[in-house]
Amino acid sequence: MMANQDEKAQIRAQLETLARQVSDDWRQHLSSLRTAFDLQISSIEGAFDDTDNSATIDAAVQRVSEAVADRAKQARKQAEASAAQALAAIEVELKARLSTETAANIMLRTALDEAKKEQKKLTTAIDTAQAKMLTLQTQLKTAQREAEASSVALNSAQHQVQELTSERAALLQQVKTLTAGKAAADAQWRQLEGVSQKLSSALSQMVREREPGSASVDELLRQTAPAPAPAVAKPGPLKAVRTVPAPASPTPAPPPATPKKPLQFSDKARDAKRIRIRRGIDVIVDAIPGELVDLSLGGAQALLRQAVKPNQLVRMVVPTATGQLICKGRVVWVTYEQPGTSQSVYRTGVKFSDADPAAVEVFMHDFCEKPSLQRQSSGDA
Repeated sequence: MMANQDEKAQIRAQLETLARQVSDDWRQHLSSLRTAFDLQISSIEGAFDDTDNSATIDAAVQRVSEAVADRAKQARKQAEASAAQALAAIEVELKARLSTETAANIMLRTALDEAKKEQKKLTTAIDTAQAKMLTLQTQLKTAQREAEASSVALNSAQHQVQELTSERAALLQQVKTLTAGKAAADAQWRQLEGVSQKLSSALSQMVREREPGSASVDELLRQTAPAPAPAVAKPGPLKAVRTVPAPASPTPAPPPATPKKPLQFSDKARDAKRIRIRRGIDVIVDAIPGELVDLSLGGAQALLRQAVKPNQLVRMVVPTATGQLICKGRVVWVTYEQPGTSQSVYRTGVKFSDADPAAVEVFMHDFCEKPSLQRQSSGDA
C-alpha cells in the first residue's frame, strides 16, 4: 500500500511537470512571436515615418499578420504534438504501472488470504490446545484426589496391618502357652498311664493268687476303673480281694478337676437326638462361613472361621440340593481351636429357637455320617 501511494505521487508530480513544460513552451513561443511582432511593428512604424505609403504598410501588416498566424499555428501544432506525445508516454507508463499495480494487488490479496487462513488455523490450534490443557488440568485434579484417597486407604490398611500383626503376635503367644500346657498335660497323661499299667499288673497278680471261680481281670477293671477322663481316678476298694501294697514309685496326685463353666441357659444344651454330619457340608452363621459338624432337632455344632459371642441371636443357613435349610437360634458356647495343618477355627454350639423339624430330620437323614441315629448324652456339650 505504501508503494502504491509513492507511485501515484510520482505520477502526479510528472503530470504537473509536463503541464508546466507545455505552458512554458507556449509562453516562450508567444514571447518569441511577440518579440518578432514588435520588431515588425517597429520596422513598419519606421517605414511609416519615412514614407507615407499606406499600401505598403497594409501589405506589410498583412504579411506580418500571416506570419504571426503561421507561426502561431506551427507553435500550436508543435505544442499539441508534444502534448500528445507526452500524454501517450504518460498513458503507456500509467498502463504499465497499473498492470504492475494490479499484479501486486493480486499477489497482496493472495498473501492476505493465505495469512487469514493461517490465522484461522492458528486460532483453531490455540483453541484445541486450551481445551486439551483444561482436560489435562481436570485429569490432574482427579489424579490428585485419587492419590489422596489412596494415601488415606494406604494409611488405614497399614493401621489394620499393624493391628492384625499385634493380634497375630498375641495369638501366637496364646498358641505357645496352649502348646506348653498341652505338653505338660501329655507328660502328666504319660505318667498316669504308667501308673495305670503298674496298677493293672498288680491287679493281675492279685487275681492269679486268688482261688478259682473268682472274677476275671477285665471284670475287676470294669468294676474299679472310673469313667474315661484325661486324668485317671484313684480306684476304690475291691470286694474279696486281698490288699496289695502300693508300688515303690510314688503315684502322682491327679490334677484338680477344672470346674465347668455354667451354660447360658438353665435347660439342657442337647435335648434331642444328635447325629454327626459328614465332612464338607458348608454352613453360614450370620454371614460367617463354616462347616457343619453335627445336627439335631434342638441345635447344631459348627466350625466357624470367625468368632461369635455366647448368648448371641444368630441365623444359620445350610445349603441343600433343593434349596436352603434356615434355622434361628442362640449361641450357647464357643471354643477356640487351631489345627496343626489349617487355619484357626471357632467350634460353636447353637440352640434352635425357630426351625422346621421335618426339614431338619430330612437333612439329618440325607447328610448323616452313619445311617443310624445314635442318642448322645447331654454331657457331651
